[in-house]
Amino acid sequence: MIKRLSAFAIDLFIVAIYGLCLFLLIVLINGGLPVQELPYNTYKQQLIGFVSLVLPTLIYFVYSEWRFGRTFGKKLMGIRVISIDGKKNRFGQIAIRNILKFLPWEIAHFGVHQFIAANLTQNEIPMIALASSVFAQLFVLFYLGFTIWHNQSRTPYDLVARTRVLND
Repeated sequence: MIKRLSAFAIDLFIVAIYGLCLFLLIVLINGGLPVQELPYNTYKQQLIGFVSLVLPTLIYFVYSEWRFGRTFGKKLMGIRVISIDGKKNRFGQIAIRNILKFLPWEIAHFGVHQFIAANLTQNEIPMIALASSVFAQLFVLFYLGFTIWHNQSRTPYDLVARTRVLND
């Protein structure tokens, strides 16, 4: 479990570097920090965030685990993702695994955009913002608790995708 969390932290560090580069590019293009104009369109902002950050992150994880069986973080930690049927990892299988893995992240993004919109308009925070934020955290706790409890240390998304993470 420690190796998996460490590998994930390494990979998220890579994603953070990408996000920082993206942010610096936006600042460079805008000639300063971007200013949010009203009305704030939460769905447009959600789509921009998904296409510019979440989708590239998914592509990194899916491609790496499908093509090589591991991400850079997993390689450093000496672990890999394998299909439980012993066959080569299939693209759809790894895509499902990672979509489910990052689902709490995307739910949290939805809540953050709702919070931003409420703050910009000085309105009350909508219940959907609070609910999605709490739900995302509960989702992550469920993933962690399930993985600790499961006798083979498999996550719910490993079970659904029929994969497992093993030491090299």
